[in-house]
Order: sequence, then C-alpha cells, then structure tokens
Amino acid sequence: MRKILVADDEDIHYNHARILLKDDEVIYVGDPDKVEEAAREGNFDAILLDLYWQEEGRSLDDARAIGYSLLEKVRGLAPRVILWTSAPRHRNEERALETGATEFLSKDDIRDLARTFDYPVSD
Repeated sequence: MRKILVADDEDIHYNHARILLKDDEVIYVGDPDKVEEAAREGNFDAILLDLYWQEEGRSLDDARAIGYSLLEKVRGLAPRVILWTSAPRHRNEERALETGATEFLSKDDIRDLARTFDYPVSD
C-alpha cells in the first residue's frame, strides 16, 4: 500500500483519487498553508499537487503562483511529486517539470490518474 497526499483546493478531486486509488492510503489537505507541513511529516510515496489554488478575489495568475510556490516547497519530500490540473497541458507541463515536479497530469481524464498508479483502466 502506498501513501499518497492529495493537495487540492477542491475536495472533489480528493474523492476521485480516494475512489480510484482504493488500495492505497490517500490523505487530503485542502489548505495551501498546510501542504508543506503535511508533506514533511507524512512520509508519502507520492504527492498529487493542484496547480491552481483558487479563492474568491484571487486572480488566475495568483492562484497558479501559489501552486508553483507549493511545488518548490514540497519537491524532494516524496519520490513522486505530481502536478495536476485542469489547465491546458501545453501551457503548464514544461514549467511544472522545470520547477521540480516529477510528473504532470491532467484532471480532464481521471483514468490518467489510475494509470499513473498502475491501476487497470478500461477505455
């Protein structure tokens, strides 16, 4: 069993991960101020980190800046740090990998999450 941290501002994504990764221990943190602490203390095998941390009054650029800031803080704290987002892959994947993500996933096809963790998926 792997231990996976889901750091996302929307708990629906945690619920998807928890259901899909049913044989793993999936922990959720929805507060960007608590992500680094959880990552340091949790001894995780992987961290799924949301790119956009949206909040009322926050611009998309600011929401994305929080995601990249968190990525810089947690890189190296787990063997796999996976940045995932609903934003277009072509705009974000290269920067995510340059900033320290080991992988990049799109939330648009939730089956990609299952494949990433070697769960069987039917098309």
